[in-house]
Amino acid sequence: MERAGKGRRRGWRALVQVVLLVAGLIVAGVAAAAEVKEVIVQKGDTVASLSLKVYKTYNAEIAAMLKAANPELMDLNRIRVGQRLRFPSMAAGRPAPPAAAAAAPARAAEPAAPATPAAPAKPAAPAAAAAAA
Repeated sequence: MERAGKGRRRGWRALVQVVLLVAGLIVAGVAAAAEVKEVIVQKGDTVASLSLKVYKTYNAEIAAMLKAANPELMDLNRIRVGQRLRFPSMAAGRPAPPAAAAAAPARAAEPAAPATPAAPAKPAAPAAAAAAA
């Protein structure tokens, strides 16, 4: 009888874990979808002008991020009216910096402070000299 009770508890525990996992995945999917802004290209728009509207800036890093978010774009300079472009949030879409750029720039070692001169050797004490003789 005791065994059946433990088995049921394990079953419920597993069911609760599955439900929580599914709920977490749903929440994560909604959050990920909320991090992308979709823009429909209008006449006269460029990727740079749209980037300025969405991010307030445009640079090579943003261009790379947009290229990754819109793999169907072969050339960022060739967009069509009515085309939908995805603009991921800066935090979600920012590419990781290359390892060399991420490391802090090495600074030249500062010159060592000049060494203080050693004190001149003191002559042996006269008592020690007399004892030795």
